[in-house]
Amino acid sequence: MPDSLQSLLIECTVKIWGDKDSHGTGFFVAPNLVLTAAHVTEASQSPSGRVRLRLADGECWGKVVFAGDPERDDFALVQTKEANDVTAVLDSDVKLGDQLLTYGFTKACPTGEPVTLEYEGSHGSNGSLIKLKQGQLVPGMSGAALVNQRTARVIGVVLDTRSRVTDLGGHALATQVVLDRTPADHRLGQRDFAIAARWERLVSVLHTRDLATSPNHYWLFPQEKVDVVDAFIEPRYTVLRYEDLERCKESASNAVADCVRILEQQELLFLFGPYGSGKSILTKRVQRHLWER
Repeated sequence: MPDSLQSLLIECTVKIWGDKDSHGTGFFVAPNLVLTAAHVTEASQSPSGRVRLRLADGECWGKVVFAGDPERDDFALVQTKEANDVTAVLDSDVKLGDQLLTYGFTKACPTGEPVTLEYEGSHGSNGSLIKLKQGQLVPGMSGAALVNQRTARVIGVVLDTRSRVTDLGGHALATQVVLDRTPADHRLGQRDFAIAARWERLVSVLHTRDLATSPNHYWLFPQEKVDVVDAFIEPRYTVLRYEDLERCKESASNAVADCVRILEQQELLFLFGPYGSGKSILTKRVQRHLWER
């Protein structure tokens, strides 16, 4: 099964708890570094500064290497010996109305559950806090990653809820605060902060899907439309019907002209169609036409 945004989020998310009964959530931002809320580690760490983590494939101990002031910069970094192969990508791109996704460990669902929310705006010092609505955040989700579904990147760290019984949303700490206030010993550039090959690949695929939704792309068989994620990650081939093939041949003379017209309007063109429908041949003909112009 190809990676989806939620499956990647689950794989990089950890449950955090210590000697006390309370627990929270965190997520990997580097192979050996977990980002969470400072009030989560404050409530969960043992006297030695260690916290217990539950990963997708087992448990381990981590050491709190930085904890901010919960009243000002409520985030903490936990270092682990075990490396995780899925790490999230941090970003600050968010717009009013963006749909967001988070995943955390609650009392009602200790194995983890997703929650969708909507971005309502920012407030606090320099927009450090993100205001959320239309989603129910409950205790246990503090420290979870807040992912912008439009960009497939983490834009915040969940902090609290506006109601424990209704879907009034809550608040999150903007990731820009994390990037700006991380101590020098642990500060990394935005791209180095999360070395996330699988996550970056998904981001690229989702961006490609956005480009492919343009009405000015060329379909050899309109009725065979499939999601571009499936087309690139998990190809599905179908057997051509004879009448489809004949219709394609009849319109071949117009296909090159149509593609050239599209490329005059935009830089990128996708050719879609089942296996054997003539995508490669059409591409070569378009290339030849453009070279000869």
